[in-house]
Amino acid sequence: MEFKVHDDISIAKVSLKELFSNARTKSQLTEILAEAILEEFKGSYQELVVSYDDKVRPNRSQLLSEEIKTHNHEEADTIIPLHVIHTHSCSRLNTIDVWCPDTDVLILLMHLVANGHLGTSTRLRFLTGKGKKYRVIDIRDRVSVIGMDKSKGLIGLHHFTGAYWGGKFVGVSKKTWISNYLSVPPNDEIVRTFTSMGHVLNSDPTACKDLLDDGNLPAQYRPLEHFVCKVYSQQSTIDALPSLRWELFPPTLIPTFFEQTTCPNGTSPILPQNRCFQLWK
Repeated sequence: MEFKVHDDISIAKVSLKELFSNARTKSQLTEILAEAILEEFKGSYQELVVSYDDKVRPNRSQLLSEEIKTHNHEEADTIIPLHVIHTHSCSRLNTIDVWCPDTDVLILLMHLVANGHLGTSTRLRFLTGKGKKYRVIDIRDRVSVIGMDKSKGLIGLHHFTGAYWGGKFVGVSKKTWISNYLSVPPNDEIVRTFTSMGHVLNSDPTACKDLLDDGNLPAQYRPLEHFVCKVYSQQSTIDALPSLRWELFPPTLIPTFFEQTTCPNGTSPILPQNRCFQLWK
């Protein structure tokens, strides 16, 4: 349900779940909140920047150049690092704090530091959590502990493995992927692969699609196959997906699966055994 948000709207009997259930309503609320905050800080000695929809608004007009006052980013996640870079470029701040509950932003900030976009004198901190779980993470310190090369590859790993909830890979959590990645040597081929993602083949948008249409991975992305096998397989000798399928889903499991599976009408599914085994050839 969409609400037309205005100053006189009555929401006393409306739950937050219902109020936030519509994207357009949330967009209206975000704009009203942003404009109210700007009005509150009008004339303040404190510098404030708000962002909503495709707009970036400062409480002082000279804070931002015209080209940065609009954007086409789909999410705030990628706008936050942009503001960090801009703040670093036009001020002498020694410390920049970013408060955010989203781990995506943490990965992006680590990417900034690992690639030297903030120089060496600026301290960047990530503030997250609430109550007893509140913590301050020093980004440069984390990059130093993990290593520069691995930190550069984190953004590729993050995109490859998908969301924290309902990720791309069944049965393997985000924590498992990251733990396996951090355990490899810094010069491992998977580190170089994840670091190169987003850069290689970027000049031609159709290049990746054309290479994948022939059924083969581009050579620079074959380490991804080896890494997937390393995470899923209990045998260190397996490094190809066909072999991994045989380990995870051996043909002996297929008849058992069909014996234990019933159709909605209570009958067993009918599929010739040779068709079942054909799946793994």
